[in-house]
Order: sequence, then C-alpha cells, then structure tokens
Amino acid sequence: MDSYAYQKPLGKIEDLPELKSAFIEIDEQKTHEDIVRFCRMYADHLSELTGFSFTEEMYQGFAAMDDWLAGKTNYHAARNKSFEVGRLAK
Repeated sequence: MDSYAYQKPLGKIEDLPELKSAFIEIDEQKTHEDIVRFCRMYADHLSELTGFSFTEEMYQGFAAMDDWLAGKTNYHAARNKSFEVGRLAK
C-alpha cells in the first residue's frame, strides 16, 4: 500500500527532521490532559479563523473531553465520542 497515494498530485511531502524531532520532544513532555486542552483551544482557533461552525456531534465530543478533564467520566467514554466525530469527518 502506498501511504502517499493521496498526495500524488502534489508529490510526497518531505518532513523537516529537526522540526519533527522538536515536535516529538515537546509531545513526550505533555500529559494526555495537556494534549486535550491544546486540541480544544486549537479547534476553537481554527473555527474563529475559518468561520467553520461546529456540528452537534462535535459539541458532544467537546463535552465528553471537558467531562473527562473534570474527572466526571473515564477516558474511554471521551475517546469513543472522538472516534464517532472522526467517522463523521470521513
């Protein structure tokens, strides 16, 4: 399987090894909670930047993430909701 088949019109996108290493180093220092908070802020930023409106399923995913951060639910419930949003995106 050619994992770059979807990029054929553009050609293979080459990584910048030093940037990739910096990203990995930062990621390894973060907790799951840090990553979830970043993703929430990033989603809000992209929505403001592009004018994209979240769907009801996305709001449910955000609520599941917020509940998990607040200790109101387990990780699996939040993860399953994020999978559902991912399936809708496809």
